[in-house]
Amino acid sequence: MKKFNFSSKALLGAVVLAGTLFTSCEPSTGEASQTILYPALNYISFNNGDTPMISWGAYTFNFNYTEQKESISTTSLTVNNINYGFATNGVKYEDISPSRGMGVYASGFTANVGQANALGDCQFYLTSFPIPSGMEYVPSKKWIPTVEKDGKTTYHSGAMYRPDYDIPPLVIGSYSVGNLFDVITCSTDMSFFGKTVTTYPGGEYENNGMVYRIFIDVNSKTADVVIYDAKFADKAPSLAVVYLPSLPMTLKNGSFEINGTDIIPKVPEGTDMNAVLVDYPNYIFKSFHFSTVEGTLLSKAKISYKVGEAFSATFEGQYAELPARMFE
Repeated sequence: MKKFNFSSKALLGAVVLAGTLFTSCEPSTGEASQTILYPALNYISFNNGDTPMISWGAYTFNFNYTEQKESISTTSLTVNNINYGFATNGVKYEDISPSRGMGVYASGFTANVGQANALGDCQFYLTSFPIPSGMEYVPSKKWIPTVEKDGKTTYHSGAMYRPDYDIPPLVIGSYSVGNLFDVITCSTDMSFFGKTVTTYPGGEYENNGMVYRIFIDVNSKTADVVIYDAKFADKAPSLAVVYLPSLPMTLKNGSFEINGTDIIPKVPEGTDMNAVLVDYPNYIFKSFHFSTVEGTLLSKAKISYKVGEAFSATFEGQYAELPARMFE
């Protein structure tokens, strides 16, 4: 699978630059093009009021750099055992990159889905994490959970960014299929940036450096939560990694929640797949509540939790900075 290669220090600012990295020339047309497959999570909301569902997905983007157009196709949109694969027309893409990062946006894709359904309101945005100025964050260099299966150690099934990968773009899209259901695409590996405010007897502490990383397991409908650089008070110790495994997910209209109570967190001793997880009872999470903000295409979240008897924390932040037109 091919991918964009860019570092947190030199993120791609435009699709034109991506084209220079991956340009190929079609002998028959002389056009520069690139086809790239990206994995994604499909969040499906039904128009008849049925409970939403999530599923693994993948989308193939074909970029025609000569005409500055892109088209999209998928064969992995399966809903209630019915496949709704489609291939769209080509539409103009636009570079609307934020001040730090990349952003390639396109809308107006059309396609026939199955025999009787039309693709509607289809838009996709390839972007990067909204890493705050002054912070360096490279997911491939961060500790992530591993799992043991059949005597082998592998990376968490929700992790799209493995240690030997550079940072690929986040694939965020939304569309409807006939009058049947709406789809939001996002990552199963979401890192949220923002401000954490912790209150405790006699004080309050603000921290803009904590990152909340969510690994979604589609099959079990659970999520692993990893908190990087956790620090709850000025004089409290800082922990590089706090790990809350296998918390249950609840799907609601256009959003989801993650909840847990009386969680003994784990911390890794060692690095990468050689790390050994040990319990850290000094910071028992009496409660943990995560919810995406409805109407934000799963891009924003609020978190609240209590640690031990002393600390109560709240967080608001985002894992992607989306253009306003995606909500029009």
